Amino acid sequence: MATRKKIGQESGDNLGLIALSSLAGVVLATPSLEDQQKLQYLKDHEADFYSFQQHKFEFTDFKREKSVKFFRLASLGNITIDSSINNYTNALEIFQESVNLFGDKYYRSSTISAIITIESVLKEELGHKKFIELVNEAASTNLISQSDKSYLHGLRLDRNSTVHTLSGTISG
Repeated sequence: MATRKKIGQESGDNLGLIALSSLAGVVLATPSLEDQQKLQYLKDHEADFYSFQQHKFEFTDFKREKSVKFFRLASLGNITIDSSINNYTNALEIFQESVNLFGDKYYRSSTISAIITIESVLKEELGHKKFIELVNEAASTNLISQSDKSYLHGLRLDRNSTVHTLSGTISG
């Protein structure tokens, strides 16, 4: 006749086996010294990694913005400036600032800065008159081409629109 084991006795027989299995699991789950050193290195340099990752995002944003700015400046076309502008103190620098303002999305400031520069140069050449008169006279005396005349009248209209829109926005 088969001997029946009591429930408590059966668990006691397996207790040694369970303890041995657990010990083997702990030994197998414990990382090697090399793995422990790698983990410690990663923990020590975690802040560096996150800092690098943040700089990577900032750099990516910078590259994207630079690309957009380049595209905006390229949309202006080939801006040819007559070398005689060098005869006017700071005019070329101020005009370049207006191009940079445009590239940086300061469209109102860009338009106004460009017009002020051009108007100042024309006033030096033709005397103090209204801008529309300066442009027309500059074209009639071949100081500027007919296409420049059209372009400058377009800028003049943009400037007037910008100034009046801005004035209306402020005065409400």
